[in-house]
This record gives sequence, C-alpha cells and structure tokens, in this order.
Amino acid sequence: MDKLKITVIGICDEKPGFSNGQKDLISDCRYFAGGKRHYLLVKDALPEKHVWVSITIPIADLFDEMRKAPGQWIIFASGDPWLFGIANTLKQEFPNNPADVYPLFNSFQLLGHRSGVNYGEYKIISLTGRSWQEFDKS
Repeated sequence: MDKLKITVIGICDEKPGFSNGQKDLISDCRYFAGGKRHYLLVKDALPEKHVWVSITIPIADLFDEMRKAPGQWIIFASGDPWLFGIANTLKQEFPNNPADVYPLFNSFQLLGHRSGVNYGEYKIISLTGRSWQEFDKS
C-alpha cells in the first residue's frame, strides 16, 4: 500500500503562478483538494485524469478520502496554510505524515511589509467557524 504524502500549496485569489518545482509536483500527482474557489483557480494546471475533493464541512470527509487513496495528495489553501489554516489540521489528523508546505504571503504579512511594521507583534484571531463577536473578546 502506498504511504500518504501530503503537500500543501498556498495560493492567492488570482490564477496562481506556480514555481517549476510546484508544476512538477502537480503534474506527477493524481489527488487534489481545496475549496471550490481554489479549484476554479487551479483546474487548468491539473493533470487531465485528476481527482478533486472539495474541502467542505465536515472536514472528516476529506480525511476519509485521503485514507482511501493513499499516495501523493496536493491540498490548495489560501495564503499561508500555517496561519489558522489547513496545514495545522492536517498535522493533527496525520501526525505521522508531515506535510510539505509552500506558503504564500498572506494579507497580514503584506501589510507589515508595505507599511514597515513588525507583523510578528500582531494580535491575530481567526473568525473561521466563529461569529464577529470574537473581535470583542480579544
């Protein structure tokens, strides 16, 4: 049986410009996952006979699909997959299968770079799965 190999590639909200190494990974892979909007952005870069799994709630459905089809999986995520992202969830679910992660600058990092601010001191919360009232608690 093939061992599960996970790669997570951060993309922006525009058609991504993949590095040559990422293009090679994509062309050699069959199984892909991401949000529906991610698929619209990357589908032209995927091999003809690819399998796409849309990441939806419950996310356990994605994990079940990954266990049923071990081998190379590429997960597309927004920005930096470690910042409140899917890379953390994958690490918890598959602790013996560390992911290779290719982050993309996220909006917080870009703001820090453009304004010359140390973004390491930002206080950040995630609203994923939470209400706007979370801002009031911080």
